[in-house]
Amino acid sequence: PISEIHGNLTLTRCKQHQDMPIQFFDTVSHEPVCVHCKMVGSHSTGENAHHPLITINEAYADGLSRLLQEREVVEQKQRHINAQMQHIDERL
Repeated sequence: PISEIHGNLTLTRCKQHQDMPIQFFDTVSHEPVCVHCKMVGSHSTGENAHHPLITINEAYADGLSRLLQEREVVEQKQRHINAQMQHIDERL
């Protein structure tokens, strides 16, 4: 369930620094970032250093919100198609 995923977000470890939990999400490169990455790693210098970061929980909530919105759009389209199919069946 989604609640289990949300509860385990802070337990996810950085791919580059296995001992560090993921705490941030880079909204430009769309990748998780740990504190070590931000302080001395890939997000401490260069272009990545200027990318905005949000907490991993914010990224999860934003992603979930977008997913639910997209799901609603798909369900509306599905209802519309079903209504059209029913109308066609009635005409036959």
